Amino acid sequence: MTKATLNGDIRAMIVSGPPGVGKSFTVESEIERASLFDHIAGRKLRSTIVKGNATALGLYKTLYEYSDPNCVIVFDDCDSMWENKDIVNILRKLHR
Repeated sequence: MTKATLNGDIRAMIVSGPPGVGKSFTVESEIERASLFDHIAGRKLRSTIVKGNATALGLYKTLYEYSDPNCVIVFDDCDSMWENKDIVNILRKLHR
């Protein structure tokens, strides 16, 4: 599924499961593998991983920096984001 997301075959993916089974590790490994040549060549990376919580301004900045259709943003353990109404509103506007 991560490869399909990186290739643009699917637009979104939610990975869930019990702690400690390797969800984050697997996704991060695929992203690192896919961006290896961009990293070596010094090109702008097509993906980023946001861990923990985020502010509305930080989210907006990340969405702008990775707004190209070929970019992927991973939100890892960002449950607290959904409690911030500004962040929820930003994400709702993107969906339209």
